[in-house]
Amino acid sequence: MKAMSKPMRRAVRRVMSTRGYPSLAPMARASLIAAVALVGIAACGCRQGGAGSGSSGTGSGGAPGLSPACAGIRDHLTALYRSDAEGREPNRIEQATADNVAMALRECGRQPEFASCADKATSASSLERDCFAAPDDEGSEGDQFLPRK
Repeated sequence: MKAMSKPMRRAVRRVMSTRGYPSLAPMARASLIAAVALVGIAACGCRQGGAGSGSSGTGSGGAPGLSPACAGIRDHLTALYRSDAEGREPNRIEQATADNVAMALRECGRQPEFASCADKATSASSLERDCFAAPDDEGSEGDQFLPRK
C-alpha cells in the first residue's frame, strides 16, 4: 500500500481530533446556518399573510369587498363560533373563533344568500350544516386553494 502524501496527512490530522473522532465543528457550523435559514424563511412566510398573520377576525369595520349584509352578521358569527370553541377548543378560543369567522365571511362573499341563512342559525353546527355550500362529488370546493392562472 502506498504511503499518504504530506498534504493528505495534514488534511487527515485536521479532521481527526486527539481521540480519533472526526471534528464536529463543520457539522455544528452547518446546523447553525440551517437553523438561521429556517428562522428566516418562517419569518418571511408569516409576513406575507400566512397562517399566523395576526388577524383576530373580530372588531369593527369590514374586509375590503365585504358586502353590508356580510359585515352585519359578523357579530352573530363571532358569538356562534365563540360558544362552539369554548366547548371544543378551550385552549385556543380566540384563534379558533377568528379562523371560523373568517371562513364564514369568505363563504358569505361567494354566496349572496349566506347572510340571511346565517342570521337564522342558532349554533355553529347548524350554520355549517344549513348555510355552507355542500361538497360536490368531484371535490371542486378545494379548487379555491389552487393558484390562480
